[in-house]
Amino acid sequence: MPSIQFQRLVVDDEITFSESRPTANEIKNQKLRRNIFCCFLLSLIAILFGFFVLGHLFSTILKQDGLTLAYLHNSDLGSSEFCKLHPSQCQPCLHSKNATIAVKEICLQQNCCWHHNLCYFCMRSNNNFYTIISRNISFSGITAQAKSLTDVKSNNNILDIEVDYLSSGRIRILIANSSMRTFESRKTQSSIRHEMKFNVTVSGVNEKLSVSIARLNGNEILKLDWLEFNKNGMELVLSIAADYISGLGTQHQFAYSFSENHTFSFASEMNVNNINSNDHPLFLIIEPRKDNFSSLSHGFFIRGSGVKKIQTQSTQLKLQTSGCLFEFYIVPGPTPADVVKQFANIIGLPILPPKWLFGLHVSEHSQSNPKNFLKSLLRNQFPVESFWIKFNIAGIESGEANNISEIIEILHNNHQRLFVEIANSIPISHPLNDSFLLKTSDHSNERFLDFSNFNVDKWWANQIKRLHRDFAFDGVGLPVSLAFSQHNFSCCSCCSDDLRKYRTYALTEASVTFKVLQTIKGNNNYFVMSQSAYPGTGKYSGHWNSLHKPSWEDLRLSIHVMYKFQLMSVPIYGLNAHLFDNGESNTELFLRTFQMAAFLPFLKISFADTFRFEESLTGDIVKIMKNYLSIRYSLMPYFYTMLHENVTFMQPLYFKFLDDAFAYKVNDQFLIGNSLMLAPILYPNTSQRRVYFPKQHWYDFHTGLLVDSNNDILSVNVEHETMPIYVSSSIIITQEPMMLIDETWRGNFTVHIYQGDQDLNADFYLREECHISVKFINSSMLMFSFHSQDCSSKQAMKSISLYGFGNECLLHYSSNFVMKKREPNQKCNCFEFNVNVALKNNTSAIFRLNCF
Repeated sequence: MPSIQFQRLVVDDEITFSESRPTANEIKNQKLRRNIFCCFLLSLIAILFGFFVLGHLFSTILKQDGLTLAYLHNSDLGSSEFCKLHPSQCQPCLHSKNATIAVKEICLQQNCCWHHNLCYFCMRSNNNFYTIISRNISFSGITAQAKSLTDVKSNNNILDIEVDYLSSGRIRILIANSSMRTFESRKTQSSIRHEMKFNVTVSGVNEKLSVSIARLNGNEILKLDWLEFNKNGMELVLSIAADYISGLGTQHQFAYSFSENHTFSFASEMNVNNINSNDHPLFLIIEPRKDNFSSLSHGFFIRGSGVKKIQTQSTQLKLQTSGCLFEFYIVPGPTPADVVKQFANIIGLPILPPKWLFGLHVSEHSQSNPKNFLKSLLRNQFPVESFWIKFNIAGIESGEANNISEIIEILHNNHQRLFVEIANSIPISHPLNDSFLLKTSDHSNERFLDFSNFNVDKWWANQIKRLHRDFAFDGVGLPVSLAFSQHNFSCCSCCSDDLRKYRTYALTEASVTFKVLQTIKGNNNYFVMSQSAYPGTGKYSGHWNSLHKPSWEDLRLSIHVMYKFQLMSVPIYGLNAHLFDNGESNTELFLRTFQMAAFLPFLKISFADTFRFEESLTGDIVKIMKNYLSIRYSLMPYFYTMLHENVTFMQPLYFKFLDDAFAYKVNDQFLIGNSLMLAPILYPNTSQRRVYFPKQHWYDFHTGLLVDSNNDILSVNVEHETMPIYVSSSIIITQEPMMLIDETWRGNFTVHIYQGDQDLNADFYLREECHISVKFINSSMLMFSFHSQDCSSKQAMKSISLYGFGNECLLHYSSNFVMKKREPNQKCNCFEFNVNVALKNNTSAIFRLNCF
């Protein structure tokens, strides 16, 4: 056997080599060396295996984050740190949808990344993420805390997450750094159970934090992909299901395709009066259309977080904020108009203005001789509703006071109003306590009141009361000084209380001023207009854009500015049209501006002191102005009803035609309410312009003729005296225009019926408590109902005008009375019937129409 043989060999060896047998120490040393070698070999193997594992892990991380040396050292990538990501982690960013080869220069100009002829765009910089450490779910919402897994050494690595279910299906979500939250931002959840329109999920226990929102049908509309908090604020990346997005401080478009890459930089979150900035980050999102169902929309409102930049790319949206918390609201829609109404319920419903505010407001630009200018306007029967005068809150000279007193007497004798502009700046020489003023970091000669200080509120109230005692005015204008709009806010850190005061300055100033007027006047016959705005100012004031420069470019831009204010629930918006010397090149620009501005809630003109008003009466300027003022005044019931019912006053076409893809591309037309479509003239020397007509019956407002169009773009002739205006199939009430708004409101009214393919109904308010309902059923029955106790018995429905009906019509009113048709009115291309039905409270009138 081998074992026996082996023993024998060993024995033989021992006998043969007995003289060289090693000592016990040598044997021990040999064993020790052998053990050391084995340990070294095993250690080497372990180290090599460790390097292999680490290398594989590191290569996986590099593959995920794209942090390879080739990308770290490539100067072509672009300036963004996100360009360090591998292109496979990003989205293509071509300069044109139809481009096949990306051009490097154009790529870098779009702030995209360039590498090896690839142009791409990345949203995130690393894998910094949070995980849930606590969570509580109830029927009223969700509360949770998350901890950073990459910033473990920081004391500020805990985030608070709150989800509140609010009324009308609204949702409030707050993400904040726990250590920097203020007491005001900590809210107690409601004990009321509200109807749900969304499902909200907050997950991430032992995994990456995720917040997702979906409609009840399961369609996800938003998901938090990534967030990071640092000393400069917060950065978030959201995945959003959207075809179009609107409201991001848009400058030249009503809506943007979400599949395209866009960057929205906000010039200054405090520069509230700069029309190129946006302090109202409300996103109106049009969701992808499902099957044959109509498109849905929802709103995304960021509150008080100081948005600095927003980027959209493919299906993602990245936000950079300067605040210490991120608070936003989701409103369910489902239409854009619903979104605007639901947003107003969050920040406060806009105030309903007195009727006289719809009149024409006039000021002399230089204020050199306002009394003589006012006399000139009145002498030539120019319909002035209010006259504006500038005041300095710090004091008024005695001679100036006498002149103002004479102006007030002239106005009140003619039943007209006085508006005073009160500057918000305080001269540095004024002996006002420094605690009343906001902190500044520059050396301006002007200082600004701190309206968050209760003592300042009292001081401001006393100044306004003193002015009203001396000069009985009806409204206050709050201009923004150039020093404030260009102020250096470097004194304020991103989370400071001082920054909050600057950001909310427009809101606090308007609120305090409105409440003072409310105390003084004791009725609703007063109003506040402001040059600045912030979410919530619509509760206290309107907005007039007197910084609108007399240029064609700014006229085009003003359309999108007014749309922004409509979204932000500040419907009382108007342009300040400027008219200078006759014969200057701006005459055409002024008329085109005035024609468009006549359809806005607020209308104001600034005349230059050198404007020769008397000489212009024989020309076209005043004639055209009076014509459009007549149209404006006749439409007062239509305008007032929209504001009374909180209908979005100015709307892009897609608000009404949500499923019309081309309507999203129309940026030079808009709707006033639901019935009027304006196609303003926005370029000089225009004799024709192209107008898009969505699928519906459209009538020319000036001629009453039906437009032969069906989803077409038509080229229409444009005259110097007119602006293209169209009416959809609807019912509109007009009143006979007078010199003043109060006289117009007391006049008789006419009902205009523009025939369509469906039944028509409309509600109008002649006064706040005088409500008229009109229904037109089966193209044959016309029903009127008069409601409430405030309809004047002296007013009557004077006539009914029919558009788009047959060659002959008979109108029957009661069983024993038949009205034969009148000859068609060639001026309006319609049938007119004189009816003279007096307004009697809580009564109805029914007409039957036969057309053939």
